[in-house]
This record gives sequence, C-alpha cells and structure tokens, in this order.
Amino acid sequence: MIKEVKFGIVGTGAIFALSHANAIKKISNASILSIFDVNRDRALECSQKWQIPKVAKNLDELINDKNINAIVIATPNDTHKEIAIKAANAGKHIFCEKPISVNLQDAYQMIESCNENKVNLQIGFNQRYWSQVQIVKELLEINFIGKVHSFRSVYSEKWDAYPATTQYRYNLEQSGGATMVDLAVHRIDLIRYLLGEYKNIVAELKHNEIPHKVDDNVYILANMQSGSTGVISSDRFSPAIGDGTDLYGSEGAIHFVTETINPFHNVPLAVYTEKKLNEIPPILKNNFYPSAWWKEFEGGWITLQPERKNPYEKELMSFCNNIIEGKSVEVNGEDGLKALEIIIASYISKKEKKWVDLPLDKNTKIEIPKY
Repeated sequence: MIKEVKFGIVGTGAIFALSHANAIKKISNASILSIFDVNRDRALECSQKWQIPKVAKNLDELINDKNINAIVIATPNDTHKEIAIKAANAGKHIFCEKPISVNLQDAYQMIESCNENKVNLQIGFNQRYWSQVQIVKELLEINFIGKVHSFRSVYSEKWDAYPATTQYRYNLEQSGGATMVDLAVHRIDLIRYLLGEYKNIVAELKHNEIPHKVDDNVYILANMQSGSTGVISSDRFSPAIGDGTDLYGSEGAIHFVTETINPFHNVPLAVYTEKKLNEIPPILKNNFYPSAWWKEFEGGWITLQPERKNPYEKELMSFCNNIIEGKSVEVNGEDGLKALEIIIASYISKKEKKWVDLPLDKNTKIEIPKY
C-alpha cells in the first residue's frame, strides 16, 4: 500500500514552476523526489528553488527510480506518448498535462499501456476543479435549471501574456495545434464535463494577429448528445483575458468564470431562477441576500463568491488520494481522448468545410492547417 505519493517530474518549464511545484509542496501525502528536463541548467535551478533532492541525468534514470511511484508529464505535447508508455511499463502512475497527445493513435496507445500495467492516467484539466465549477456541476446533477438547451463559453489570452519558457506551443509538430490545443481545449473538456458527450461540431479557425502563423482565433459550434447547442470561442490576441461560460436552461440560467472577472461579471458565479425558497438548494439559499431582511426570495439572480482554491492543488490532491486509496482517477485518459477528438474534428471541419460527427474513428488523421 502506498502511504505517500512520491513524484518524479518530467519537464520543469512554466507549468511546473507556476503550478505543479507549489501544489505538490502543499499536499501532506505527496513529495517530489526527482526531476528531469532536457535543459539541465533549468532543472538544477528548480531543484534548488524547491529543495528537490535529485536531478536525473536522463529520462530512464528518473522513470526507473524505485522510490518514485508517480510521474508528472509537463513536456511538449508530442513527447507525451513516449514518456507515458515508459512510465506505465515501469509501474508508475501518471499525471499528464493536457492535451493527452498530438494525435488519436498516440492517445489510444497511452491509455492501453496504462490499462495493461494497471496504473492510473490522469489528464490535467484543472478547470474542473475550480470551486464554482464544482457547484455548477452539483446544480446540473439535480436538474436545477431544467433542460440545458444552449451554452456559450469563451477563453482568450494574449499570446505573450503567459510566462512560457519556450515557444513550442507555436511549433505545430510539437504542439499538435495552437490556440485550439492550448486554450480552447480547456472549455472543450469543461462543456463535456458539465453537459455530456458531443454529437457533432463545425469549426472556424483563423490566423489574425499574432507573429506565429498558427490558429489564433477559433470558434466551435457544437451539438451535444443531450440536445444542447452552443459555441466555444478562443483567441490568442485579446489583451484582456476573455473568460465566461453561460448555460441556459428551461428553468433558469447559470453564468460563471474561472480565471478572472471583469466589469461585465463582477462575481465568479451567478444563478438565475424563478423557483421558490423551499425549492432552492442550501448552497444557493445560504448566499441569497434579500432587499429587506424579512423578505423571502422572490426569484431572480443569486450571486456567489466561492472560496478561491488553487485548482492545480485540488487536482493533484485528488490524483494522490485516489492512488493511496486504490481508486480510479476522476479525469482519466478517456477524458483526454474525447477532448482531443474535438480538436481533430475542428481541424477536419476547417479543411473540409463541413459538420463532423463524433466519435471519430481511432485511425483518423489530420494535417494541421498552416497560415
């Protein structure tokens, strides 16, 4: 039985420095034993900053370390398959940053290898772990806003705002796509998490502004198997971070943000309902403020400001607890595969100018458009 998850980290770029390192340090039943990066100087610097005992000389040394029982993959997307399969064969549980891989074939191999070796594979869709998202999930599970007929979600961020250590995100062979893979994928997964499987999609991808000749402005129009229809949009040129998701149901509406708020939505979560006070769940009832203390709820918006907890810490804590308890992870390889299908379907839609049905055949391949 594993009592403490001892990590080996592959890749010490921005996502490790900003998120993984601090998150794991705060988890009581986890520690980082070793790190590896092709840039050894950066790895050595990280080991000193976060007091990590060992800097591996190569990937095999880290993966075959018998003291390590879990691997974090935080490397360019085209390397995920090789690292994951090596780690699975060595009996290590795997936390892999999104996207799962650059093509469906690699994703299927990663999942199969982890299943064969009976190790967990979790994909880093951190947006599921924001407190407001968890509340929205609970409200949808009790059908609070009725049947969700439509949705929209935006996620935009200027290309040079994120403090990346390399530019691999704009090398299509390494990344498997640009804005679609780096930003839109979060909302692709988030909508599936909240509303279920995709039925079909049509997409438009453009290059408008950024120096790299890759997609920096993308739109996905999606029909869900549940009957809901909506739009996901994302860009890499907006100076202000664009963030917001709306769900419109037959009995109410939900608006929430994850990364940031702005003057148009000054709270992280707002729910509209015309239900009576006795029909409202405690999480909403406890956050309702009447116009006068003796008045009851008469319908309208209820705003919430949930506790702002680091989603990276929450997702890695969940990963560790499931390993220790011998359980399956909450966000598995199949979730990564399903999100990747929408990315690939979007590129197919752009190239062939058509709606694309889901799921895709596992042998589907696509050439990423260049501009």
